[in-house]
Amino acid sequence: MPTLLGQQLPTIAPFLNDGLTTVLGLGGAAAFAHTIGSQVRAVSSHFEHPAAAPVSTTARAPVEPTLSTTAVSVAPPAREVRHVGPKAKHWFGIAALSALIGAIAAMLTWLALALCPAATSFLGQHAVAATVEAPAAATQADVQPASQAPQDDAASAAGKVEAEAAPAVAKDSQLIVAVDGKGKPTITATVQNIAEKSALLNALTKKFGAGNFNADITVDDENRKAADWLAQIDALMPLLSTPGAEMKIDGTRVELSGTAADAKSGWLDRLKSLFGAPYQVSAFDAAQAVANAAQSFKNAAKSLGASCASADVVKTLNLQVVNFASRDAHVPQSALDDLNQSAQLLKSCTTSGHTLKLEVAGFSDNLGSESANLELSKERADAVRAFLVKAGVPADALVAHGYGNVRPVASNATESGRFANRRIEFSEAQAQTAQAQA
Repeated sequence: MPTLLGQQLPTIAPFLNDGLTTVLGLGGAAAFAHTIGSQVRAVSSHFEHPAAAPVSTTARAPVEPTLSTTAVSVAPPAREVRHVGPKAKHWFGIAALSALIGAIAAMLTWLALALCPAATSFLGQHAVAATVEAPAAATQADVQPASQAPQDDAASAAGKVEAEAAPAVAKDSQLIVAVDGKGKPTITATVQNIAEKSALLNALTKKFGAGNFNADITVDDENRKAADWLAQIDALMPLLSTPGAEMKIDGTRVELSGTAADAKSGWLDRLKSLFGAPYQVSAFDAAQAVANAAQSFKNAAKSLGASCASADVVKTLNLQVVNFASRDAHVPQSALDDLNQSAQLLKSCTTSGHTLKLEVAGFSDNLGSESANLELSKERADAVRAFLVKAGVPADALVAHGYGNVRPVASNATESGRFANRRIEFSEAQAQTAQAQA
């Protein structure tokens, strides 16, 4: 039987391909034929084979068939006896079984291909798919280190995606103008490139002359949009020479304050006409800013619900604005509702067993002396803490400190910037203490 199967391999081999043998689970066609062939030959060599009759090389004359022809008996050749141990027998048995199974499967497949065209089409499609997928799998195996698990590759890929994320969106170019009482402007700007910086400096020098203005212009060519407002810089020169005028341009948002926000000056309407529809031109209104902040605080407090996570509570409390009057440390009327709601929030956390330890910090703008601002900021922080304690917040849950005009969050050159810097800021007391010690 092994010999017979071995003789069938040359007939079957032309009909085999990698796709077919892969579908059958037999590996590649060439490897299958070589392996099966060698196994069949190895098994066959351990079985008896009939010897062919010896052929005489002596020329003989044809013999007429007669009844008296003498029969010649040929003795069979001596048979070689081999001793096969237990292990060898076991191996031979396995090899024989594997050869038989593989050869039978190949023969059946050959018959299917010969008798069923549809099978040929189906297996051909799978052969193509297997051929296409195999190189990809091999490439992945070559790239992946043997010691690295598949999930490590996924994590690595995710890390690469995060590390190679799209760059941050470019920020708007900015111009801040503050004109003193004598009409001398101070310019702070951030532009995209040297050409824009030169254009702005040239316009200022042409209008005021060298040394008659202060300019601090930063070039940020990697993370800044083009300063489109430079196209209107010549038309803005009269405003830049108006005593007490303040202006901030942030991209397409223009904000006026100081004398430039006075309705009688007409600058609001003039700039709306100058910049056109793409720009939003407005005058800073402190009362409106307080109202907007109060609404944001109420919405956040409602969304907070019963959560007492320190980070969430602090973030919510810092949305409110306590807009103290100039040089005054009394809690303003506009802040009473927000501070009462803050007290209720902190008390509910205490009742639920989540007492928060917070610092109430006071900050000021840069108007006035540093010592006066430091003292005023301390008095304002004490005033807010006292209000919250009176409203029911445990006294040991709050500490108050004043920091004066340090750590500004906006430019003090405009009214809106000074408004933002005069603030009460809540933070976790433990984190603040650890930071101070560091």
